[in-house]
Amino acid sequence: MAEPGDTTAGGILVVGSTMMDLIAYADVLPEAGQTVFGSDFRMGFGGKGANLDLTAELALEALDAVDPVIVIAQFETPQSVSAAAFAGARARGVTTVLNPAPATDPDPALLAATDWLVPNEHEFVLLGGDPLTGEEAADDGAIHRLADRLGVGLVVTLGERGAVVLERGGYIVRVPAPRVRAIDTTGAGDAFVGAFAVGLASGWTSTDAARLGCAFAADSVTRTGTQSSFAAAEDARTILREVRS
Repeated sequence: MAEPGDTTAGGILVVGSTMMDLIAYADVLPEAGQTVFGSDFRMGFGGKGANLDLTAELALEALDAVDPVIVIAQFETPQSVSAAAFAGARARGVTTVLNPAPATDPDPALLAATDWLVPNEHEFVLLGGDPLTGEEAADDGAIHRLADRLGVGLVVTLGERGAVVLERGGYIVRVPAPRVRAIDTTGAGDAFVGAFAVGLASGWTSTDAARLGCAFAADSVTRTGTQSSFAAAEDARTILREVRS
């Protein structure tokens, strides 16, 4: 099994957006119409991919330039752009990973070229899945039904409860999350998807790739911000070694 992060494993192309995140912190969340005191405010780089103006032509040019083994897309950029990139990837036999955030109705052409769909439990429901209650038998049925209807491999992220993995035609595997003291969950989903893709690109099984995703997501929630919360290079190497062992 190759070690994630090994550059010989192949590149990862992210078809995504960039933006400035404005994050306010408060001891309690305000209700509708309520004003509360905040305890902190942060501004920093965010977005799923950190790209500037993005078109289908640019995505296809990047596909040629990077020659990736994994292509990731999401819903912050036009779905037509992601669909074009995924179609090009599928023609090359490249694995595609779709993070359906922010949740909206998916383009059938995009879904048709998606290998792995990675929603959180709220996005899972907005995509047409039944609410996940924590009761395993009922949740297993809901996950199987959505995966079969959409025709994709499915990884549902569940926050502190880890993730659920279902390969096409396979069986459900539950991956626990490391126990940490969370101070800011912003960007945890992106950390998971990125690490999951690294695992796949390095030849890991989907379950081991999800375990890697959970480890990086758990690490990210111990720091504030989005991109600023992601593990630095040396910390990332430590996490990789720990998960691999």
